[in-house]
Amino acid sequence: MNDDELELAIAQALTPADAEPPEDRVAALREQAERARRDQPDAPQGAELRSVDTGAPAPSRRERPKNTGTGTRWWTAAGVAAAVAVGVGIGTAVDLGGESTDEVLARGVPEFEATLGSEGAEVDVEGSAAPEGRIVRLRSESLPDLPIGEYYELWFLAPGDSPDSPDRISAGTFHPAYDGSGTDVVLHAAVDPELYPMIEITRELPDGDPSPSGDVVLSGSATLLEQDGR
Repeated sequence: MNDDELELAIAQALTPADAEPPEDRVAALREQAERARRDQPDAPQGAELRSVDTGAPAPSRRERPKNTGTGTRWWTAAGVAAAVAVGVGIGTAVDLGGESTDEVLARGVPEFEATLGSEGAEVDVEGSAAPEGRIVRLRSESLPDLPIGEYYELWFLAPGDSPDSPDRISAGTFHPAYDGSGTDVVLHAAVDPELYPMIEITRELPDGDPSPSGDVVLSGSATLLEQDGR
């Protein structure tokens, strides 16, 4: 209770005849106000708290792919895929415990490769099977740079993937080196290239929407490498 509220409480407590309020009544009201203040130590003093409705519409977001049933699936790096930053920083990183790129790659057995292409750009993709999942390396000298805040995202797609029925897995996000030295990124993805053989790289905005933007920059298909006993 601030001073204005205290004066109002005193005025309301007085009868019209009380032109000069008795000191004992004023003292009692002040003591009551002080006791209420002590009982609520965390309440801001002299501030009025109220909810505010600005009436402004919610920020616009990209339209998400339509979910047409239980068979519709798309998974992001925050779910079944974890992205590992090695060499070039990416959006979602996992602590490697100080391991170098070569040490990470040495844990895997080469399993698939792909060349993703579009007009003026090409990305080489190498995938290896490792105990913790698939290790995916992307290298390019021609992938266009992006403004700060925007990023690329690597996706593995099932044959039935479509805008109306998405079935894809994100392997993580990345950005080309800011010094212009190209792209050399290692990602760690929980994906089976036999089930998700198609690969896309999309351009994403920092809009908080984990679904794919639909802005496909590069695409291609994984080629499985021959393995002993396969």
